[in-house]
Formats: sequence, structure tokens, C-alpha cells
Amino acid sequence: MKDLRSTTICRALLLVALAAALPIRCAAQAAPAGTRPPGTSSIDIYGGYAYLHPFNSDIYNVPYQPLDKGAIASIAGYFTPHLGVQAEGSFAPHGPNDCFYSAQAGPIYRYQIGRLVPFAHLLVGGARVGGPTEQPCTWGYGATFGIGADYILPNPI
Repeated sequence: MKDLRSTTICRALLLVALAAALPIRCAAQAAPAGTRPPGTSSIDIYGGYAYLHPFNSDIYNVPYQPLDKGAIASIAGYFTPHLGVQAEGSFAPHGPNDCFYSAQAGPIYRYQIGRLVPFAHLLVGGARVGGPTEQPCTWGYGATFGIGADYILPNPI
């Protein structure tokens, strides 16, 4: 039953990702000759939904429960077109017995290729985590390494 639920969740997340990518693909149009892609921003702000589901994690054979009501927010400021500093916080309030919060900061690097802007970041800071067998939420060290890409949408005007 648990494997079926995990498979269903994975399929649902894949469909959401594909649905989110469809408008980006449809919005892409050829630019007139001689036009340049937009420049990179000096500040990036992000906010979104967070879902935390630890796999193969338990304490005394009691598994962590998925935390499905969370949020994440981030701000990055760039000193050069490629290098900047990012601060990020995430919030996943108590599940049945679990909790997760984080506050991290660190360097971010990006490189624009036309409208595509790949990036990598390394964040360190703190994480507040509570366990599945009534362990209280406790602050400790946390670190995140990630890569991704942003796509600059064409101006509709």
C-alpha cells in the first residue's frame, strides 16, 4: 500500500512539473534579428510550496511522516553578473509527530545563456527538526547544495 501511495505521489508531481513547463514552452518565440536577450537581474526573490517526504528514514522503526503543508522563501543579491549571496528559509510545521524549519545563507553562481540562466548554490545555517517518536523540535546545523535553471520569459508587450 505504501509503495502504491509513493508511486501515485511521484506520478502526480511529474504531471505538475510537466503542466508547469508547458506554458514556458508555448511562450517561447523567435526574437527578431538583432534583438538581445534581457540582462540578468541584480536581485532575485522566490517563494513557493514545500513538501518534505523523508524516504527510508525512521527512529526505532517508526518512520517520519510526510510534511505536506510547507513554504520556502529566498532572496539573492548579485555583486557581479555571475556571483552573489543567497538567504533562504523553509517552513514545514508539525505533522503527526514531525517538524522541519531551516534558515541558511551562502554563495550563488549563475551564468546566462540567452534566456536560460543555470545556477548553483551552497547554503549553510541551521535546521530545526523533530522526530517521529515524540522527539522535540531541536535546532542543529544544516547545509544545502543545489543546481537549477531559471528561464526569462519574453515580454508580452
